[in-house]
Amino acid sequence: MSHSLSLTDEKFILRKIDRINHMKRKVEENNECKQKIKEKKAQIEALRLDTRNLSVQLNEIHAAFDKVNLAKRLGCSIYDLKSVTIDCHCHKIGEVIGKGGRTIQKLESETGCIIDVMNGKIRLTGLISAIERCSVLIERILLDTEDSILLCRSMHGYLIGNVSNFLFVSSEECQHIFNFYFSTANESVQRYAKQAS
Repeated sequence: MSHSLSLTDEKFILRKIDRINHMKRKVEENNECKQKIKEKKAQIEALRLDTRNLSVQLNEIHAAFDKVNLAKRLGCSIYDLKSVTIDCHCHKIGEVIGKGGRTIQKLESETGCIIDVMNGKIRLTGLISAIERCSVLIERILLDTEDSILLCRSMHGYLIGNVSNFLFVSSEECQHIFNFYFSTANESVQRYAKQAS
């Protein structure tokens, strides 16, 4: 016994087969596109890596060129030049650089060092004596930079009111008093709150 399909059922099945074949082609095209995208991404990543490597090499060439120019300017060999790296807090780097780079330019002209600042590190290149002089100047700049503490008016008045108590004290005693009373801002505020109540 054979069972035959009606013409409408046959057309319906053929349409379904066509749709499935069409979807298969689309899936294959999509997979090909995904493969091409993966290959392009790999090529882009390889180009990025090459660009990074070239950038590092270019920076090394610039550093070597700067070192040769510095050696010519100082009248010495490039082998006489040394490099030293100083760590610096990121929020204090601006003090070393100065407004418009003026401070760093002044340090370079005074000491004869090349100063590079990157990621919280200061790299000094030059003669050892120039590096020592430049590092001393940078340390002075960093020590002169103080962190400020915001005080409320009443605390400010309390501190200013007690200044007269310090006027007739030697500098050594003043340092002990300062260390005792102002070791932390929180302790000062707590002392003020206790004395005010």
